[in-house]
Amino acid sequence: MTSKTTPNNKTASNGEYEAAAMMYSASLSLTVFWVLTILKEAFKAINQALNIHKGIGPLLSLFVISMLVLFLAYSPLLGYIKNIKNKSGQVAKAFAFLVVATIVFTLMTAPLFYEPVVDLLK
Repeated sequence: MTSKTTPNNKTASNGEYEAAAMMYSASLSLTVFWVLTILKEAFKAINQALNIHKGIGPLLSLFVISMLVLFLAYSPLLGYIKNIKNKSGQVAKAFAFLVVATIVFTLMTAPLFYEPVVDLLK
């Protein structure tokens, strides 16, 4: 594991950058999942497009798309984090972003919260 010195003389390892990139990717994946959940409920065409397996319904597509976002976003985010000038606190920022994304995901996939949004979009 290699280390680099950040501007405030703290040593950040590649593992920290990788952890931050994965947390940002997971946050993005969660966000895509709940947005697609709302869109599939609001628009019949999206629901039909996501319904690739009749037995499971659109849920399979939601999981597949979310996993693709997770894996496809990781490398560009890792490259971005490694190239920014002020790297201090990236893991803490990524963790905070993940916590917020998880809370929003939990709320926006609950019918109590997403049904009013769906009604607004219809």
